[in-house]
Amino acid sequence: MRLFENDKGDEGGVSQDGVINFYSCQNNHVISRIVSHIPPNSEMPAFVTQMDEVINDTVKKLPQEMLNYMHHKMVQAKTFFKNAIQLELVVDTNIVFAEVRSLVVNKECFFLKIADNPFIKVYAPRQLREELIEKIRLRFPKDRKTRDLDIDACIEQAELVLAKIHFNDEITADALAKAKSYLDERDPDDVSFLALNFSLKTHGVLTKDKDISEQPDVRTWRLAEAGRIVTELNKGGFSFVVLDLTLPMIWQAVYGIIASLWQGIVNLLQSAVQMIATGITSGVQALAKASPVAWIFMVGIGTIIYRSEELREQFGDFFKDVKEGFREFIANAKEFFLAIWRIFKEIVAALSPFFTSVGQMLGYMAMQSQATIKKMEELEAMRA
Repeated sequence: MRLFENDKGDEGGVSQDGVINFYSCQNNHVISRIVSHIPPNSEMPAFVTQMDEVINDTVKKLPQEMLNYMHHKMVQAKTFFKNAIQLELVVDTNIVFAEVRSLVVNKECFFLKIADNPFIKVYAPRQLREELIEKIRLRFPKDRKTRDLDIDACIEQAELVLAKIHFNDEITADALAKAKSYLDERDPDDVSFLALNFSLKTHGVLTKDKDISEQPDVRTWRLAEAGRIVTELNKGGFSFVVLDLTLPMIWQAVYGIIASLWQGIVNLLQSAVQMIATGITSGVQALAKASPVAWIFMVGIGTIIYRSEELREQFGDFFKDVKEGFREFIANAKEFFLAIWRIFKEIVAALSPFFTSVGQMLGYMAMQSQATIKKMEELEAMRA
């Protein structure tokens, strides 16, 4: 799946299977909880592939302001992203020359597509500008595809590329000595590039030069490889921002639904209990307010009933009927509450696909965020 491609066929995308590895992060409890509730990987490939396609297509079209916002949010989240949220590289003259040629010949420049991205920063010593201009004036008139072009116009195009590079000549003595020990006998012109890499402790050098790439202690990069890292960081940044913005809203929505349903059940229970309590309270209050004459009357009635066998039987039947009626009331109330519980479960079951989809989406975003954290840890270990 391609995100960027230049005229030489180099591409800076991600593989079709996407980034689905989960990496632990002790400080990231929220994301870890989300990941723990998503289906096993065996049930996720189709979903992950679909999400990869959507996210890749989305990050390709993000405006510069959105990319900057993503980077800013990740820089602020120091709990999660303890390392620099940026791929830092030194670029050599040959890479820049090839990209300028591609720009003037094919109207495309892979370097320009990634250089504005806040997740990458490219450095070079100031000698690169001089070497580039000299190389354009020397080689373009001899190149079949560029010999008819106006050299000054080509240099203007080259300035577009040069504007994306951070020029720096602050090279330490130790870094210079180390670079000379590697390159003085092979290509002294490359010493400043390698020395700058050592001084700034970047992640490596963008080059195809074997004099540099064959050094065992130097990490070299191709543009396509840098593009793939930028793509991964874009996806991770987008996923992190989506989680940061939507997770509180989703939690509030789910909490609101559950709380509303539960409150409805509680209100019904309270109404039933209150009705029974009101009846009992009213009876007790009526007895408490009865006059002495009324109590004498009730005692008298009770004595008559007790002494009359026929009346005892009649009142016994009455109390049996009351008892049976109360039992029937309890049974009906039980059925009523069971019906409410069944309705609650049906509502939850109806919302289950929504919860599942949201959970899978958040799980994917969480894994992308975790993968980005891991990738930055790996990049940090690559520094010179």
